[in-house]
Parts: sequence; structure tokens; C-alpha cells
Amino acid sequence: MQRPFRLIRTVLFTGGLLAASLPVASAQQPERPRPAADRGQLGELLRQRADVLKLSDSQRADLRRLVVEYRGKLRSSAFREAFEKLLSDEQQEAFAAVRGRGLVDSDDSVRVTRDVLYHNEEGVDPRLLSLDIYAPVDAEQLPVMLFIHGGGWRQGDKGQAAEKGRFFSEHGYLLVSVNYRLSPAVQHPVHVEDVVRAIAWVKAEIAAYGGDPQRVSLMGHSAGAHLAALAGVDTDRLQAVGLKPADIEAVVCLDGAGYDIAWQVTELGGDVAGAMYRTAFGESEEAWNDASPVVHAKTATDLPYYLIFHVANREASRLQSQRLAEAVRASGGEAAVVSARGKTHGTINREIGQVDDPVTGILLRVLTALDSDEPPFTPDTLSYEAAVLTR
Repeated sequence: MQRPFRLIRTVLFTGGLLAASLPVASAQQPERPRPAADRGQLGELLRQRADVLKLSDSQRADLRRLVVEYRGKLRSSAFREAFEKLLSDEQQEAFAAVRGRGLVDSDDSVRVTRDVLYHNEEGVDPRLLSLDIYAPVDAEQLPVMLFIHGGGWRQGDKGQAAEKGRFFSEHGYLLVSVNYRLSPAVQHPVHVEDVVRAIAWVKAEIAAYGGDPQRVSLMGHSAGAHLAALAGVDTDRLQAVGLKPADIEAVVCLDGAGYDIAWQVTELGGDVAGAMYRTAFGESEEAWNDASPVVHAKTATDLPYYLIFHVANREASRLQSQRLAEAVRASGGEAAVVSARGKTHGTINREIGQVDDPVTGILLRVLTALDSDEPPFTPDTLSYEAAVLTR
């Protein structure tokens, strides 16, 4: 892949009221209890919005009453409607002006902006179309890693990447963690369409958060690995948002097994896996092929670099990873497959950022090489035995 000259950056490793606005109740996803950390974020966001809207003492008292009344349902349409009744016309206009900016939190080193809308769609819970941004507090034109969570295309949340966000920020990157709509409420191509919209948002807006829109990479785990791989080669859907594969620098896949869906459903997966894939991608081979990164890679050009990890003893992931790499290389791209020894499907994702984690070591060495315009896939960068420096 041809890339413009960039200054070499040395990385030193020393080791709307709710969501983006008050959400409309989703007709597609059931309400789920929010974790304690999320409830704390909601409370802080409520306080921020109350200050911005200049709520009177009586309005604040009414808001406290509503919070108690709707406890556990603060993302519901009923709460939203009750809240809106508290606002004057002028306050509603002010609220519209700040909608989508999310909750900002920071400490001495990391600034977190949560629940930023990357897309609006009527009847969809805004949280499913939102992202979180983790950045150094003094970020300026830093490379960006967009992370896509796993969960079988049917569960998971962007908040699961909090530790990754802090780790990448400490090492000179922005991490953007993305939500997308989930099955069974939706099927392919909705998942990847949401991810592609998120990429387009990052390319257009991330400079305001200290990121470099010319250096955007993707990383995903499990189902998220499939979506990252697909987004990197799905020329038509990228083109629909004004992008092309060359606009993505690298794709990092963590133990995916869905790069060739038809092969997985009909040969590699068992009954349980087959049911999960059919829930996400339907019953037709045409849909399976359209959802397969291997198929799209055959006709895509100027591809991102593909760094593909698989758990060593997970046969389906190994075979799928090799097939994806072969497809990328056949179209003139570069791909590396790394067998992650001693990992499980969970730990390969969960241990990213931990001291002495070999997957993290490879990932950082490859990203540093890319950032320095050096060959990313060499025996040294891909060595599973090479020590990972402490933070």
C-alpha cells in the first residue's frame, strides 16, 4: 500500500442528557440494567446538562424527583418525555445545540469523552450508535485506533474497552470504542454499516479530539474482529460514506472465526455456532458471502495492513485467519497471521495492555513500524517470544 511521507514519531514504551442525548426508547433492543459505573456516568452527565441548560432551583428539584421515580429506567422514552416537560422552549433549543457531545471526564493523563453520537436513526437507542474516545489530555494529531467489541453480534458494549483506552492513551494513541446495533433485532448488513458510519465520523471529526484522521486503524475481538476485517475491504459500503480501503491504515483481528461465513456455517462450526451465525447473517449463501471479508478482499484494492491473531488451539480461528490473510495477499495487500500460544478466546482480548503480554508487544511493535514508515511485518516485530517492556 502506497503511503505519503510522514514525520517519524518515536513511541517510547515505558513498560443526549443520557448517552449523546436523551434517548428515544429502542424498538430494537430490550432494556438492560446498567452497571454501577454507567449509573455514575449518567449522574455526572445529568449534572453537566443541568448546568448547561441553566435549570432553575425548582427544575432541579423536579429533575431529582424524576431520577428517583425512574431509577433503573433513565434511558427510557418515558423518562425523556417527563424531562422534556420540565424545559422551556429556550432550554429545549439550548439542549438541541449540545446534543451529541457526550460526557467528558478526565484525570491528569487521560481525557474520556463518552456516548458521542456518530449517527442518528429514528427509533434506535442512541447508545447503540455512539462511541467513546480515550485520549491523552494534551493530544494533538495522534494516531487513532478504533475498537469494535465482540459478543457474537448479539451482545457487548463499548464500555468494555476502558482499560484498552487508558493503555493506548498512555502510549500516544487515541482509542475510539464503538457500539453498533445487535442481533437478533437486526441482521447483516446493519452491523457493518454502523461500523463504517463510525469510521466516517472518526475521519471527519477526530481532529477536534486530538487525533490524526489520516492515521486511523481498526481493531476488533471475535465478532468485532469480523466487523473490522469486513470494514477494511467492503469497498461499496466504504464508498457510500465517502471512503475507501486505503483510508484505513491497519486492521487488527483478535481471534475471529467469521471471515468466510459460508465455510464457517456449513463446515467449520457446530450447531451452536451455526445458529449464532444464522441469527446474525440470515439463511442465504448470498448474504453469507456479502458478510465475508474473504469474499470482499478478492475485489478490493489498496488494502490496509492486516495483523491477524488467533488462539493457537482454536482450529476454526486458525483456518479462517489463514484464509483471510491469503485473500488479502492475493489482492496485493500485506497480512500477517500470529498464533497466540497460551491464550484463550477471552484472554487474547482481555490481556491487551498488560505487562509482558506477547500479543500487546507484537501489536505495539507493528504500530510503531507503521508510524515510522518502516516495514511492519518482520521477524522482529512479529516475534511472539520478544519481551514486552514494562510501562
